[in-house]
Amino acid sequence: MDTRPDPALAARLEKLLKAKLSELGRELDDRERETSELLPADSEEAAPVKEEIELREAEEEHEARELRLVTEALERLRTGRYGSCGTCGGRIPDERLLAVPWAANCVACQGRAESRAGR
Repeated sequence: MDTRPDPALAARLEKLLKAKLSELGRELDDRERETSELLPADSEEAAPVKEEIELREAEEEHEARELRLVTEALERLRTGRYGSCGTCGGRIPDERLLAVPWAANCVACQGRAESRAGR
């Protein structure tokens, strides 16, 4: 069974993924610059700034993970594996791909994975 989206939808999804990739790259660059600018000049400012830096680093980690997922989705699109659930091998519905173009799993498999992870 061919799980790939039709060519017109695939082109639309590729455009969405590339736009997201660009957006995430800009956000990561901006956040890294902002974090480096937060470094305090003296130790009295260190505690509140440290908390802000930790928060920004957590946001950077989230964005870096999302960047990896988008990059992997573009690779699946390039290699013809896009639209196939990475867990069960079934077709990921077009609606899910339009909502979350970097989705690697169908809704059912993603739900089970998140349940196991305790999310």
